[in-house]
Amino acid sequence: MYLECMGILSLVLAIAGVPVGTGLLARALFGRSHTPHSIRGLLFHSVTDSSSAGFSHCRRDIFAQYARLISQDNIRTFCVTEAARQASDVSGCCLTFDDGFSDFYELVLPILSRYQLKATIFPVTGFIGNESSWDIFPQREHLSIRQLREISDAGHEIGSHTVTHPDLTLLSPADLDRELRDSKATLEDITGKQVTSLSFPCGRWNSSTWKAAQEAGYTSATIYTRHRHVSPGTIPVFGTYAFDTADDLYTKTRLPREANTGIARARIMPHYAKGTSLWLYRREYSVL
Repeated sequence: MYLECMGILSLVLAIAGVPVGTGLLARALFGRSHTPHSIRGLLFHSVTDSSSAGFSHCRRDIFAQYARLISQDNIRTFCVTEAARQASDVSGCCLTFDDGFSDFYELVLPILSRYQLKATIFPVTGFIGNESSWDIFPQREHLSIRQLREISDAGHEIGSHTVTHPDLTLLSPADLDRELRDSKATLEDITGKQVTSLSFPCGRWNSSTWKAAQEAGYTSATIYTRHRHVSPGTIPVFGTYAFDTADDLYTKTRLPREANTGIARARIMPHYAKGTSLWLYRREYSVL
């Protein structure tokens, strides 16, 4: 009798668990994020005509279509530092580009100029003008000093993506401080402007790294949406991927309340980047 009762109870719990589990998953993927304001952003890595960048790239024609869509709808684009200063009822979006690959200068900058859109670029300063040997993907060329100056002079923001692209959460306090301050100083020397925005490599950060960043002089940072440490100064961003259409990018910009596969993918994919820290393990990851 006991076994029969336990079997019935297990069946009931299993049946009840399906809708409950589905509900929790739906809330995690599609639920509203509690953010300080309504400005959200898109996180691009490489915009290219090639597929050699793996999943983390956007085709140039897709980006051009997306730029036309937001321009037609008069969606205002903010640089990250500018967005962090806006009131909670201000709407718009941020276009952010991690790593600082040279294809931004060649392919993206002309499109931004055509539609008069702003962007924030986050270069890895230790690789400026060189190839991306820090990456798990085939090596690509980074923006040069001259190109970064031209981009800055055109009105776009240059923010930091650290010196060597490490997982900041695994560094000692001294190494963390060095990555934050040295990259900031290098970019300020190149652009002649204050650098106050930051993008965390691999999307990896916590309250301690954000506090260290603020102590180093940063006032704003991009974070993946629905991060538990959302706080003033942080701008939530959706990643963009090779399988996104222009409509997918537009949907992420507007963030509808209804379920959407593009939003779901954007919230699942960033978790794959967390494996980069182990795949490219470093001796300075002293925390381990």
